[in-house]
Amino acid sequence: MGNHTQERQFFEHLTITSGKFSDTNFEGCQIRNVKLSGCSVSDGSLDHCKLLCSEVGRLQYTFDDKLYNSWARDCEITECKLTNVDILRSRIVIPNWESFTTTPPLGMLSQCRIQTSHVEADDVKACLLTKCQVITYDAHRSTFKDCEVELRSPGSNGKRSLREFIIKKTPLAFQNFPPEIRIIIFANELHDAWSGDRLKVPALIAALRAHSQLHKEALAIFCSFHTFNLSSRNWRSRKHMGAPAFQSIRHITLE
Repeated sequence: MGNHTQERQFFEHLTITSGKFSDTNFEGCQIRNVKLSGCSVSDGSLDHCKLLCSEVGRLQYTFDDKLYNSWARDCEITECKLTNVDILRSRIVIPNWESFTTTPPLGMLSQCRIQTSHVEADDVKACLLTKCQVITYDAHRSTFKDCEVELRSPGSNGKRSLREFIIKKTPLAFQNFPPEIRIIIFANELHDAWSGDRLKVPALIAALRAHSQLHKEALAIFCSFHTFNLSSRNWRSRKHMGAPAFQSIRHITLE
């Protein structure tokens, strides 16, 4: 009868650490250092793999549905369909429709969470990308967090479209500065922030009380700059000083 179609191979819940596979279905497998072409991977993991014209993951029907959650680490992914996949440190290249070698073309990113990766894809839907380099012209309901995003000009078969997308920039967290930089900032802000005969805490130090590490650093810098005057006018105010503040005093004069 007509053309004979070779039956696809099927592997389930195996650990595969080398080799080349084509036209194969993998379910629940751990795959490492493998080249895949024309394959399907669901509910599994990919580590240091090369994928061409393959499908990874399955549609996530609800945000709590993790049944078919797959992940890929340190992979090279070309002309693939990725659905509900966690991806880290990978290179993903999904060219425009005119450049595909498969018919119909497979390429699409949908419901994926991608971090620290290079992504070239013309169809990005409902994805969360963090700290990625992204080249795209069609991003629908996706979020780009701390990404470098380049909007590519569309081919002859489409228009550039960014619909309901979000680009987020994480505020620069002061605690992420190197300690030596924080010391310089504290020194500039606190050098002239106080008069020695008034036991009133500077506003900056008061504001940092909720962050114990920064408060301790600022207090130490502040106390290293100033000489505290203890006199009959202010000695009763000592009881209002917390133990960390009192213990940070390095210079004191008595009147």
